[in-house]
Amino acid sequence: GRELVYKPGPDAANNTIEILVDGPEAFPAIREAIQSAQREVLIQKFSWFDDETGRSIADLCRAKAREGVTVRVLIEAFPQKGGLFWDIGPYMREAGVEVVLHHHMTEGVKNTVGGFFKKLWRGFKGLFGKREERAPEEKRGILNHDHRKFVLVDGRIGFTGGMNIGTKYETGEKWHDLQCSVRGSAVKKMVDMFYERWQAAGAEGQAAEPLIDDEWPGDLRVEVLQNTMANAS
Repeated sequence: GRELVYKPGPDAANNTIEILVDGPEAFPAIREAIQSAQREVLIQKFSWFDDETGRSIADLCRAKAREGVTVRVLIEAFPQKGGLFWDIGPYMREAGVEVVLHHHMTEGVKNTVGGFFKKLWRGFKGLFGKREERAPEEKRGILNHDHRKFVLVDGRIGFTGGMNIGTKYETGEKWHDLQCSVRGSAVKKMVDMFYERWQAAGAEGQAAEPLIDDEWPGDLRVEVLQNTMANAS
């Protein structure tokens, strides 16, 4: 099934937003933000390629972890290079970066096959009696993946958009895309969204206290919405 989560709250009216077009604009800003981190770096991506860009961002994360900054990475186990031969994860873990892979292919196959037969059984039972009420649960199938992409720094700087981590994204020669850079209190919602998925993946840990400026830099109202879709198909 599909769940649209919409929780209106107090307007976050003290933000700035910058649209970054293609990798040559986005990646320098992302690198600068990670380098500026004092407390926490949170990264969620669908793909993190083991190439020049992937290694260089991993090196930034390693350096920050060695400085004592909490660095947490949440990455899809399939199909992005996060599987058996993805060396970026162990490379970052060596330096203290917390790396969690979620939505493994084996889990997806199991959920898809199991979900198919459960649907058949529920349909059969429904022919002869009242359908049972079922509590909602998240079951990711082989075709259900999380394409959310975040880079969040100290609870005050956030990047989201369509770019994964890899050389083709950074050069912008073969991949045209946008990133949205947000600075201000709206980033807290993005951090909450990261940790909801982080903990759903079985990982531990909570957000650090945000490094809040005495005066946020902007005056834009920003409301962050999230969409979660999961069914075993």
